[in-house]
Amino acid sequence: MARVIQIKGEITKHSSLNVRHRIIEARGEEINLIIDSPGGLLYRGQEIIQSIKAHRGGIYATVLKSAHSTASIIALSCDYLQMHRTATMLIHKPTVDGQTREQLEEALARLIMLQEYKIMGCYYERLRSDANRDLISFIFEEERVLDAQQVKNLFTRVYII
Repeated sequence: MARVIQIKGEITKHSSLNVRHRIIEARGEEINLIIDSPGGLLYRGQEIIQSIKAHRGGIYATVLKSAHSTASIIALSCDYLQMHRTATMLIHKPTVDGQTREQLEEALARLIMLQEYKIMGCYYERLRSDANRDLISFIFEEERVLDAQQVKNLFTRVYII
């Protein structure tokens, strides 16, 4: 039986530390990562993703309601993803304190562009087809909420429960 780890609510320093600690405690066991999150701090999400990638056992994500923003990247970093038919995923560009890239100084804009490139790489890894690259780029730019069926159509190893 898989160990259950939950990500509920905003992804913060505390929740990131808790999830990472629980993944380490699992020591190669299969993990069911249950996600219901509006997202949160990008770099805290990336810390969780590093722990997922370092884990030696299987990790699958289950999204019952929402995996938005940073939580979407975490969900797609797992070995496979199950989404409830009414669940949603929000894909968008990163922001800093609610300001867009255009409102930031040039140095900060370069940092955000680097983060965008890394995030798009996470999405590209799980695409069903290279033909979907333009579509996911459009979704990324437009900040679209996708339903479970749309996520399944775009990405590999997604199951609707």
